[in-house]
Amino acid sequence: MFQTHLDTPESSSSKKQLRRMWKVTWALKIKHKLKHFLWRVLHNAIPTSHNLWLRKCQSQQSCRLCGEDSESLEHIFFSCERASLVWKIAPVSWDCCNIADVGFTGWRSRICEAFLLGLTEAFA
Repeated sequence: MFQTHLDTPESSSSKKQLRRMWKVTWALKIKHKLKHFLWRVLHNAIPTSHNLWLRKCQSQQSCRLCGEDSESLEHIFFSCERASLVWKIAPVSWDCCNIADVGFTGWRSRICEAFLLGLTEAFA
């Protein structure tokens, strides 16, 4: 039904890494709605303008905040100028601005690595 970022070809070690990350995620003492939000992001189940356009639910796919690019997950979280402002003040320790270099899947892998290394306090 939903095309997911998890459907992309990945090595079995990446899938194992993702499963381990989910065990860590579900064990975190954070609100369930945040855990569900993370799941929806990784499964591309967020109703972005681009996703709604792909499903013929909307006629335009431009960003509702800046109007510049297609409102994809990558745009909303990283390339939208408003997203950049949020990341600058966010209390996280990794450099998320390199999304253009690694893509969404690479960024997700970096997050998995951080979780597995015990750097989860940024989400707590």
